[in-house]
Amino acid sequence: MKAILAMIASRGSDGEYNDYGAAEQAVMAIASIKSVLEQSGSLTPAEKTGLKTALGSLYAVLQDADEYRPERMAATLRSLARAF
Repeated sequence: MKAILAMIASRGSDGEYNDYGAAEQAVMAIASIKSVLEQSGSLTPAEKTGLKTALGSLYAVLQDADEYRPERMAATLRSLARAF
């Protein structure tokens, strides 16, 4: 699961999520994976904190579809990718 999370973050940091719908799907996938990893006890405390912070930032990027900027999404995912 961590490898899938890292792949989503890596692809997004390369600018793959250029439209709002794709970005929204990626964030939902990240949130779902985070939930599974937390429930299974597979995250370190630092990883939990990093994911929580990253998800908060990702939700902020997606707050308004009309204001969506792919470069903000990519920058946020780059920071998430570094965590894994």
